[in-house]
Amino acid sequence: MNIVAKSDLNFQGKAIVPVAGMSGIWLTSAEIAAALQYKSAKSVTNLFNQNADEFTGGMTKVIESVTSGNYRKKVRVFSLRGAHLIAMFARTPVAKEFRKWVLDILDRGIEATSVENLPTEFHQRVMLYFDSKGGVIGTQPLTEDQVVMSFDGFVNLFRGKGWLVAPKEEVAKGLIGAIQSLP
Repeated sequence: MNIVAKSDLNFQGKAIVPVAGMSGIWLTSAEIAAALQYKSAKSVTNLFNQNADEFTGGMTKVIESVTSGNYRKKVRVFSLRGAHLIAMFARTPVAKEFRKWVLDILDRGIEATSVENLPTEFHQRVMLYFDSKGGVIGTQPLTEDQVVMSFDGFVNLFRGKGWLVAPKEEVAKGLIGAIQSLP
């Protein structure tokens, strides 16, 4: 679920074109360099290389891009969080404005997935399923007598307490479900 429409990506009157085919919004070094008014993408690459230890795998990655003539090249891309971090290191006249612009996009995504924006029928005990960007992709209403626990959490509780008492049919269904969901 992509909260911010990719057509909404416009910084200082210039369209920012995200990388196609990726989940979420990812920008190339060239797009970020242009927005920050650098002469080339090499400036963004240098900023990244100087501060690589501050980036996580969710902020940047190298992908293979196919250009005209089926030429393949490796391109570094940044998530919005990664683009914001690059802008934190940038010292161009528009860096401050770019940082604010990125945060505004991230805030729009957070506001769109907040509990207040869920349909009113979900204002109860409910289990939410999220995509990798934090968007709600599914829900499951819960009754007062239901408890939600991950399989690992269940195992850790069992190890800590020693014994649990539960109907054998439910334990069997839970174990079978956990086994069937293994990769």
